[in-house]
Amino acid sequence: MNKPMRVLIVDDHPVVRAGIAFLIEEIEEIEGFEVVGQANDGMIAVRLAAELQPDIVLLDIQMPGMNGYDCLVQFGTVSSETRTLVMSMHSEEEHVFKAIELGAKGYVLKGSDPAEFELALKTVSIGSLWFSSGVSSHFIKRKQPVAEIDPPQTELSPRQLEILKRIAQGASTKQIAFELSLSVKTVESHR
Repeated sequence: MNKPMRVLIVDDHPVVRAGIAFLIEEIEEIEGFEVVGQANDGMIAVRLAAELQPDIVLLDIQMPGMNGYDCLVQFGTVSSETRTLVMSMHSEEEHVFKAIELGAKGYVLKGSDPAEFELALKTVSIGSLWFSSGVSSHFIKRKQPVAEIDPPQTELSPRQLEILKRIAQGASTKQIAFELSLSVKTVESHR
């Protein structure tokens, strides 16, 4: 059996932390992950990242005291192997690009479905980048690549192209699923 990925949850709202921990550990919907710590502010988050050396930090941006951006800067020095997945209610371009510039490996909106959250967590855990459908369109508008990516090994199917087109137009996963009469999980899988 593989060792579970160790997760540190950082958010100043106790209910959010508890809900994410519940999704990961209690429901067992998200296999292969364990919560090793929780922090309600940036100072505690940086200390715990140094102590626990988690595989993934789920990080809120807006917190009192040291915010998530400051944490991202610190994580690079105290826990260089840790991957950070930003969880935020802010979908604005400036938040997304600032998080990426500071080292975030993904950006998931707090309003996302649990299925999208699971895919974001799993994608970041294997070293790939993840961005919620609600923020993906920022990259297309800027015509700025997120990172150098190897060319795809296979061509996209017509369904995948159709979903990609709708994502580029700014449609949410739920909206795409509804419009194409698909489940959210199917849309995320194609995504």
